[in-house]
Order: sequence, then structure tokens, then C-alpha cells
Amino acid sequence: MYCLIVEDHPIYKEALEKILGEIFSDIVIRTASSLKALQDIVETEKDFDLILLDLTIPGIHGFSGVLYLRGQYPNTPVVVISAREEAAIIQEAISYGIKGYISKSADKQAIADTLNDVLSGKCSFPPNIDAETEIDESYRQMAQQISELTNKQFQVFTLLTEGLSNQEIANTLFVSLSTAKAHVSAVMKILGVKTRSHVAVIARKLQLEDDVDI
Repeated sequence: MYCLIVEDHPIYKEALEKILGEIFSDIVIRTASSLKALQDIVETEKDFDLILLDLTIPGIHGFSGVLYLRGQYPNTPVVVISAREEAAIIQEAISYGIKGYISKSADKQAIADTLNDVLSGKCSFPPNIDAETEIDESYRQMAQQISELTNKQFQVFTLLTEGLSNQEIANTLFVSLSTAKAHVSAVMKILGVKTRSHVAVIARKLQLEDDVDI
């Protein structure tokens, strides 16, 4: 089994790799701890059997990571593994297409049960969660648009949400100003917006409430 772990806390990531190795004897694991590392993997790896994603890693905040990975790997189940246990957050993640949700306080057996369910084609969520959550149509459209962004366009999207100018984006990506402008225009066209303020609105919709790096 080929698994991708997107997690930036080294101690937890190491512990999770150990647990997965004990659950699945044939597992091969790739890890990414930032958007840059994740995009390097996306450039070379075309498929995974399973993706485990923390909701907050450097360069990706909130639910945009779910949408990005679903766009890059549409046939691979995404399981969120997070310290956030609020029902509203879990249900919103479900509405964006995740197949499972694991609390970082979960023990080995709970992790195994969730992952085995997901790998068998089922969904697995905490018992108090309504798995039939329906997403608002405007959010559904936004989710579809973000999932259509290419690897580079998603990086530009994250830079736009941080308020960077075209020149700052060019400097960050090590490209010319004209190339940066072209990327920005392409992103805004896909998202169906005309101004940077509209991009910020989209970013706020995807942000976790009281977003913190945990």
C-alpha cells in the first residue's frame, strides 16, 4: 500500500508512521511537511492508495488542502488527522469530500479501524457526526474551482490569500513579473473573480475558525 502523510509536526509524524507500519505490513510511506514538499511529491507521484492530511501545515491552511489534494488525486481517499475535534469543522471537511476523520488523540486501534473502513470503500467518522452533511451550492462551486487549479496555480492562490503583490509573487516563485501576472490572471479566471479582495473572501471561507497551527 502506498500512503502519503501530510503533517508538519515531526514527533507526531514519526509516531504515525510507526503505527501505520504496525497496522499494514506492506505499507510504503511518503511524507510532506509543507506546501513546497507536497508539491514536489505531486509533481512525481501520480497515485496513492491513501492520503492522511493535517488541516494546517505551512503554506496550506484550513480546507484548501483537502480541495487541492482531491483535485490532484481524485481517486484517492483523503483522511483528515487533526487535533481539532469540533463537530462543525469535521462536518465541513466531510462536505468537501474527505472519507475519514481521525483525532490526534486516537489510539492505535481507533486509527486502524478508521483506515481499514476507508480502504474497504466506506466512510469513517466520529459517532456524533452527521456524515450526510450537504454543502451549500456556492461552496460546492468554490470547491470545484479550487480543485481545478494546477500545482503552480494553487501555490499562487495561497500567495494571493497572504496578500502578496504580483512582484512579491514573482520573487517568491523565482519567475518574471509578467509570468507572475499571467499566473494570477489564470487563477482569478478559474475562481471566477475579478479582484484580489474576492480571492481573500474565498480564503476566509476555507479558513478554520480560530485557525491555529496544531
